[in-house]
Amino acid sequence: MNSNVWQQLKGELIAFGERVASHGFTAGFDFVQGIPSEIITTFSSSWLEEYQANSYILNDPVVIWGSQYEGIKNWEELVLLYPANRPDVISAARGAGMKHGSVLSISVNRSRAIIGLTHHEASLPEADRLELFGLLAKMCIECEKRKVGPEVSELGRRYLQQVSEGLTDKEIAERQGVSQRAVSALRERVMAKLSAPTLATALLSAYKYRIID
Repeated sequence: MNSNVWQQLKGELIAFGERVASHGFTAGFDFVQGIPSEIITTFSSSWLEEYQANSYILNDPVVIWGSQYEGIKNWEELVLLYPANRPDVISAARGAGMKHGSVLSISVNRSRAIIGLTHHEASLPEADRLELFGLLAKMCIECEKRKVGPEVSELGRRYLQQVSEGLTDKEIAERQGVSQRAVSALRERVMAKLSAPTLATALLSAYKYRIID
């Protein structure tokens, strides 16, 4: 990722939010195992503290819908889709003064962007939708550029894939018909190639760089 380009796009997104978002927004980019590598938010600290303290993310229709689908849904539509979600995050947001909001989700190649933002009208105007989708697409493309990671051999890639499926070194050795010592040596080489201090970190890097799916 070109940090200068990213900062410029980030500035454009924040400027868009200042113009359109009534109470702020939160945007996540470049998700690895459901966790965004980049987060940009302009919500108030009081709302962010309430959101975190009550674990709203677990039941937030914005997060749930945005992580599964692409396109746009406003709060009214989300309430109809997830009527039984408790705690009711949208009602809590409205109680904090936020009347309307939407979620936009977009994928470019294998990078996803999800943004939840508030706005003044029940639905985000079409012109603002198009502008925001275009900006998020550019940011996804910029995220995609950083996914050129270290080269891992096919043997190393297969090892990481098996580990991600829950196999131990012993089980991998038995499957491959090699010694456990050989598999342990492969593990050390893969971790060194990915500059990972632990196997868990190596797996995260493998997902990030699309070495494994």
